[in-house]
Amino acid sequence: MYENLSHQPSEKLLIIPDIHNNYTMAEKIINHENPDKVIFLGDYFDDYNDTVKDAVNTSKWLINSLHQPNRVHLIGNHDLSYMTYNKDLKCSGYNEDKHEAIRDIGIPWGSLRLFCWVDDWLCTHAGMSNTFYLEQRETGTTSVQSVLDLSRYDLLNIDDESSPHPFFQVGLSRGGAESVGGILWCHYGEFVDIPGVRQIFGHTRDRMVRHKKTRNSEHYCIDTVLDHYAVYQNHIMSIISTGTLWNS
Repeated sequence: MYENLSHQPSEKLLIIPDIHNNYTMAEKIINHENPDKVIFLGDYFDDYNDTVKDAVNTSKWLINSLHQPNRVHLIGNHDLSYMTYNKDLKCSGYNEDKHEAIRDIGIPWGSLRLFCWVDDWLCTHAGMSNTFYLEQRETGTTSVQSVLDLSRYDLLNIDDESSPHPFFQVGLSRGGAESVGGILWCHYGEFVDIPGVRQIFGHTRDRMVRHKKTRNSEHYCIDTVLDHYAVYQNHIMSIISTGTLWNS
């Protein structure tokens, strides 16, 4: 479940950020790029004024997409809302009618991941801030991978309302009580690079992609309401505007 994404350098990997019911656009991007593999960064559900019908249609698309062997689906905070009845793990946009409709469709939630590695790039929904990483290292873990391995506990105990669920914690920027959000909730304003790690994530909407590169770290935040996506090939991460689709 938590292995690196196996691929050849020459293969084209497409990375798609938050879609929020807009699976039609996601498929348009896929058809345009014709990639060897696709990574979705999560948040398939919920949008402003969406309906139960929207949730049903997205559920059916997600099941079909999960059955395609060249696609990897990560979990976003909006997806987490519908994976459990735990009232502490709900977010804006959630409602019970959509939840019941999504449940009846029968999504195999166990097929989704919390993160994946593409070479030395860490892919998550919201990014792992160095602040969060250092907090988790206090448990005795040392490496980034060993911290990420702890997320398995949160996922396995998703229904336990007594569990602190650190990887699902919400930071102050999003109305939570923690100093910084976990990998499903880290607001970009809370994000601090982990030395030696490159990351790509979504979650925090903006008009433009946010990118920072230092001597030993790099990150991209690519949630621009599907105005951009990423392609990784031959060890190069490229950011592409969906405006190219309309001109093709």
